[in-house]
Amino acid sequence: MVMTPVKNFKAAFLPSLTTRFANEAALRDYRGEFAAYTAKAIHKLPLASAANRFRLSKARGRFRKDGNTPAESHEQRHIITANSLLNKHDFIIPAVVDKYGTADAFMTGIILHDIPEDRIASTVMLKRHLHHTNGHRNGKDRKQAFLIVDCLTRKAKTKHRSVRDRQMKQLLRHPYAFIIKQIDWCDKLATMIGVPHFEDNNMQGIIKVLEETARYFLDTNQRYAQRAMRTFPFARGAIKAMDNVMGLQYEILLRYVHAAPGNDGFKIRHPISSFDRFLPSTIQTLECVPRGVHYIHNMLDRIEAAGNPAHQEMLCEIKGKFSAIETSLQTRTVVVSRALTSATLI
Repeated sequence: MVMTPVKNFKAAFLPSLTTRFANEAALRDYRGEFAAYTAKAIHKLPLASAANRFRLSKARGRFRKDGNTPAESHEQRHIITANSLLNKHDFIIPAVVDKYGTADAFMTGIILHDIPEDRIASTVMLKRHLHHTNGHRNGKDRKQAFLIVDCLTRKAKTKHRSVRDRQMKQLLRHPYAFIIKQIDWCDKLATMIGVPHFEDNNMQGIIKVLEETARYFLDTNQRYAQRAMRTFPFARGAIKAMDNVMGLQYEILLRYVHAAPGNDGFKIRHPISSFDRFLPSTIQTLECVPRGVHYIHNMLDRIEAAGNPAHQEMLCEIKGKFSAIETSLQTRTVVVSRALTSATLI
């Protein structure tokens, strides 16, 4: 049997709590409740649940670099986003689980992806901790989970390849690793706005990440997403969906940097284009996440909080289009639902 996270998770579990997680600040205020919320998403996955308990034990009382965000929230946001992605594009199908692992391996990879690189614990310690987890498939899933983590861990540069070049090549060894990196990168794009480390010196930190995004994910010559879709055709829908999310974030950040004082002459490899082609797919992909975890809503909230008048036109444009497409998709869903109900009654 293929173990998958909870389907329709947002509607199925504690719907009243999703209103509490209305923004990033709420996730901090309800740290314990959000931990329970994410744990419920993987409660049928024994290996991931054990990994999550281990991660929480290491994160207890700790915060990320901004001093406000709980240390474990990074992985928790990934879990909720991955669950929403699986609801729309379930790439963990029976034909591939023997080779790449079940959803348990996928979610465990998400939870542990930063552990060795951040030196929170060694791989040996992790393997020892997860060795006795119950479940008949866990031997295979445990092996795949650590392969995923290895693919995601940056190695030293070589004579011919940078650290990032090596990592991108590694990601093509495992489909789950590539998708986790997409989720991780989208989370990075969503959390740079308003952070001095990225915004100092005319936003040079954001510009550097945008250049890496263009080079490794959006450039038509190197286009790792295209290579991943060819290598793992069963995951094409999920990879393309996250590619669209990243494309929308890229366009928002381009406008954000371009409108900032002193950046009138800002140039980057890919010119500013339209939001429209990314919006419908992004809205559908992130449909099952609370607003406080939603990449685009969080980016817009951060831009609005910055209070730069130069960004108001962009905010109005995106919010207007976002709202219109959300309404259109919700109306279409209601119409389809009514049609199915009528057909059932007949």
